[in-house]
Amino acid sequence: MFDPARFPLAARVGAAAGQAHGAAFSGEHAFEFGLERVLDGVEALVRSRDRPGQ
Repeated sequence: MFDPARFPLAARVGAAAGQAHGAAFSGEHAFEFGLERVLDGVEALVRSRDRPGQ
């Protein structure tokens, strides 16, 4: 997908992620990570609306 000589850090990160998850890509991990970020955003929005005077 990319040239490891041009992007050595990405190559190392990809290899480490593959080793940690048993594959270069984990759909479950990607889904959970994305869902956590969306929920973090919803929480921030709700908290900002709960402030008095807003």
